[in-house]
Amino acid sequence: MINYLQKLKHVYRTNLKNLFFMTRCRVIYRLSCRAVRKKATPISVMIGLTYRCQCQCVHCCSAGNPVRKEDELTTAEIRRVIQEAKDIGVLKVRFFGGEPLLREDIFELVRYAAEAGLITSMDTNGELLSRETAQQLRAAGMCEIDISLDSDEEHIHDSLRNRGGSYGYALKAIRHCQDAGISCIISTYARKQEVYNGYLKRIIAIARILRVDGVKILFPVSTGKWLDMPSVCLSAKEKSYVQALIDSSFVFFEGQGNFNCETCSMIKKEIFYISAYGQVWPCCFVPISFGNIRQQKLSEILRRMWQSNVYAKEYTVCPMNNQRFKNTYADSFLRDRYENSLC
Repeated sequence: MINYLQKLKHVYRTNLKNLFFMTRCRVIYRLSCRAVRKKATPISVMIGLTYRCQCQCVHCCSAGNPVRKEDELTTAEIRRVIQEAKDIGVLKVRFFGGEPLLREDIFELVRYAAEAGLITSMDTNGELLSRETAQQLRAAGMCEIDISLDSDEEHIHDSLRNRGGSYGYALKAIRHCQDAGISCIISTYARKQEVYNGYLKRIIAIARILRVDGVKILFPVSTGKWLDMPSVCLSAKEKSYVQALIDSSFVFFEGQGNFNCETCSMIKKEIFYISAYGQVWPCCFVPISFGNIRQQKLSEILRRMWQSNVYAKEYTVCPMNNQRFKNTYADSFLRDRYENSLC
């Protein structure tokens, strides 16, 4: 019971506290109804605004997507899909990349989602998150920003991102978020080679010193640059070590911050992903397209996707780390992600 209350407190601090009162009441009511009915309904949509980015991270899950600025979804298309997502019951919009702040219309998109009564969040490397930008995002209605920090040591973080100065940018971005009143999460991942060297504990310690709102830990996923590298996945012993670091009120796994999920949010149909070019995927880690919002209504694509065999089995970990799943859908992964879709 204590852990459950701690998780509720964490969810409130990161997702709800910056909402308008009536929007907050609506979200709590919808979540309560969902819990009572125990019906699988989407909670969050991730929108890949662009695949452009200043970094070239060794673990990038978006690698393999072509970078075509001219073909990215327009402002009007993204506004429309946000409204369609709200109409089917989505409560949260998570802006994803690449680097979302490279989109010139980011403030307009955040404002549109916030005015629609949705929780807004964003993942960023922090480089473009100046004090002024943070203030503009908060004024537009941004609730939460997740800032990547891959190591407690500057040279390692910068090396993993192939971008000098990125560590300093991340720390400054955290401070700017706090000054602007935006909930701030440090996002990091458990690297197999160094899982026992204490760096995750040190990142958590840094997070507490900086007084951020939480630490999100991602397990390595065999996707993107790691699509053909199952060796990056943690062993059961390594997972157990990382799990011991979890603190319900502050440190959580990717997905658990999404309103107390305990298993794969994708399989539970709580999240879905829209690529920078309009394709609808089960998740940003699972590059199987079921259609394009430029050609069909979002609700029609989701209905077909959720009835597919992709959702036939429950996974407690990302299905991309399941070799049988990957063998089954390998052809879909390897096709051009921009041109093709699985119908």
